[in-house]
Amino acid sequence: MVGEARTEESVDISWQEAWPDRETIRAEVEAFVGVVHDVLTETIEQGTLRCLYYKGSAVKVWDSALDYVPEISDVNFRVWLKSDEDVDAAF
Repeated sequence: MVGEARTEESVDISWQEAWPDRETIRAEVEAFVGVVHDVLTETIEQGTLRCLYYKGSAVKVWDSALDYVPEISDVNFRVWLKSDEDVDAAF
C-alpha cells in the first residue's frame, strides 16, 4: 500500500553476500576522496585554503544496504577559503 509505514523488521536491509564487499567499496570511496583532495589542494592557490573536509554517507559506518549505495550516496566536500575573492579565483 502506498504510504504505508514499514519497519526495519518487515524489510531485510542487511548487507547481502551477492553484493560487492563493503571493504572494497570503502577503499574505492577513500581513493576517490584522496584524488579529489589532491586535485583541490594542487589547484587552489597556496595560502588561500583554510579548511577542506568531506562528509556524508561516505564517512558513516555501513551496517546495512541502505547506509551506502554506490553512485547514489553522497560524498560532500566542503572547501573554506580565506576570502570571497579566493572563491572566484579558485572556481
